[in-house]
Amino acid sequence: MQLSVSGHPLHTRSLSVTTKLADAGRHAVWAEVIDLRKCGFVPVAGFLQPSGTVHHMTIDAEIDPASRTIHRFVGGQPTRAFEPSKLTRGECCSDPLPRLATLAGARLGDGFNGALSQAFGGPLGCSHLVTLAQLLNGAVSASLDWNDDRPKDATPWRPDERIFRRAVELDGYQREDGLIQVVVQLTDLHFAAAPEVAFPMQTFGAETEVRISALADLQDEMTISSPAAYVRTRDYAGLEEAEFVDQSDLVGFLNGQSMIRGISKKVLGAFPSDAGNDPLRDALLMMAPGFLQCLASLSEQWPKAAKATPSLLGVCGRDNACYMWRDGGPVRSADEDWDVSP
Repeated sequence: MQLSVSGHPLHTRSLSVTTKLADAGRHAVWAEVIDLRKCGFVPVAGFLQPSGTVHHMTIDAEIDPASRTIHRFVGGQPTRAFEPSKLTRGECCSDPLPRLATLAGARLGDGFNGALSQAFGGPLGCSHLVTLAQLLNGAVSASLDWNDDRPKDATPWRPDERIFRRAVELDGYQREDGLIQVVVQLTDLHFAAAPEVAFPMQTFGAETEVRISALADLQDEMTISSPAAYVRTRDYAGLEEAEFVDQSDLVGFLNGQSMIRGISKKVLGAFPSDAGNDPLRDALLMMAPGFLQCLASLSEQWPKAAKATPSLLGVCGRDNACYMWRDGGPVRSADEDWDVSP
């Protein structure tokens, strides 16, 4: 089953979560998000942000699989939007990272996102790392659920052996009819424990794939239309026969909703928490944050607007979306603090 796409490529957001066996039976987790802008440049905060990698954020964590308790949760930002500068008065995106580490001791599951928001949400942290941490919660939960169902006499994992990987790829395309097509693809790959030297398919446990497509109207408050979703789950025995199942009826509630106004709450309302891990839900939750990055890649719009109305801010982030865009911060108040008129 292939999705049909059309339009000018704007942006790709790639998120991934990988787990391996660590010391003391814990699971080491490595997660990263990369935003790849595919065209133009964006004037923002006294700087021209060009195409290419605009964000690269990471989380290095360690989880106790039995209790699902976090023992380490460390954020990193190899590529970040704001470096320390005179305009930022020395502040940068990495300043709030120590707050992320306070999640050590929290447990994965339904209560994790609330703890994440309290420690690192909105003006306290980084919106991209919040999105990545939310994906990590769902991904590791899916991995642990699958492993809990393994036979008790299953082959044990070797140290540093891969256990699971989730990858989410979001792409945005600008169409000539004023619509942006958003495509999300999620792949969960569960590994089977195997000898150190093994045929590749000996390490295959199971796979779940989610494919989503939707349109958003640039001229009508980013209203969503034509949402579609397909899911395929397969194990080793049924590898050849498994087919994608059309689950577009489950995403019909998106029709007429705005992509940028409360869509995540709508998704969570449509998928109750007591339903357990759900890759379709998790893929849908990645759609709105990725779509915002696609908007920043509308390369014909932003330079012209910045030239017509000079401002140090240029393209603004949402109020209190993150630490750097917090009310009263140096970036938000740049036009008031600095006089750069000729």
